[in-house]
Amino acid sequence: MQAIKSSRWQILAAGIVVFALGISVGALGTNLYHRRGPSNQYAGRREAFAQAVKQLNLNSEQQTKVDAILEDTRSQLRDVRKEESPKVSDIRQKARERLQSVLTPV
Repeated sequence: MQAIKSSRWQILAAGIVVFALGISVGALGTNLYHRRGPSNQYAGRREAFAQAVKQLNLNSEQQTKVDAILEDTRSQLRDVRKEESPKVSDIRQKARERLQSVLTPV
């Protein structure tokens, strides 16, 4: 009888430990995601690109021209994203509607 009570406590303790570990891992994962998530992903790329340009040892004239080229490129890409954004939204909306017609409500 004593062995059964002891094993129940061990099972309960193990369940609590597993539950606590799950909460801890979830919290750490969320924290890491927010630190290295999508918004910071681009910051890391920009920093790496800036370091690569710095290693080229450009003179001031070259640096000015490179900066102008990069800014122009960024501007063009922004414009393309603005133009394409409604199209992308429309495609997503149509896909959502098609999926809703196939799936049954829960």
